[in-house]
Amino acid sequence: MKKLIHIICVTIIVSTVLDACKKPKPEPEEEQTGNGKNITITLPADQTILILDLGDSLKAMQGVVIKNDKGKQITEGIVIEGLDEVGRKGLTYIVKESDGKVVQKSRQAIVKADKLCGSYKATVISRPTWDPVSYDVLKNDTNIVAVTIANIWMGGVSYDFAVFTPDESTPYALKFIDGFKTTQGSMYGKARFDYGKTGDIFAFKTGFLEGYRKDNDLLVIIDTVLLEKQ
Repeated sequence: MKKLIHIICVTIIVSTVLDACKKPKPEPEEEQTGNGKNITITLPADQTILILDLGDSLKAMQGVVIKNDKGKQITEGIVIEGLDEVGRKGLTYIVKESDGKVVQKSRQAIVKADKLCGSYKATVISRPTWDPVSYDVLKNDTNIVAVTIANIWMGGVSYDFAVFTPDESTPYALKFIDGFKTTQGSMYGKARFDYGKTGDIFAFKTGFLEGYRKDNDLLVIIDTVLLEKQ
């Protein structure tokens, strides 16, 4: 009987010691959902203004690091505003945290117009008797945010190499620089071409061509052009 009691006591002592030696279970980590919390956006230390093409998100993300408080790098759900518009722009990187808080940071950039270049079928819908004409939109090497349209007609004046630059007052538009206003005929022209994106393709969509008399700036004619990239 004494022997049985001794065995029971030893068993209890051993069990107590083993239980004391067991490591406490760690508290379960909070499950990370979505992008997580406390997101930081780190832009490249190089302060050089970024130069990139329309819609070039890969170049826009070079050197940009976006992480949450767990050190996880965020690669999805990043919105970059300013990529789809030509000119000197501020690109803004926007990410939502899991609780809906919006984190953003901006940098300066120059978005080139090269992707608008190409051959276009131009239909002057304000002149139904006219046949469609061809516009060749070329890169302008003297200005990285400009393009040139060869052989354009406005208000009785033909412009060879009409240069268009971003219209700061109108989103998604390029405006005509009239280099012949003081030297050619009794008319001069103004124009604006609107552009947009279909899928991954950037192209001019519509144009508004205006002809003015030089002597009194009187608007004489306005044409509306539909453009289709060939």
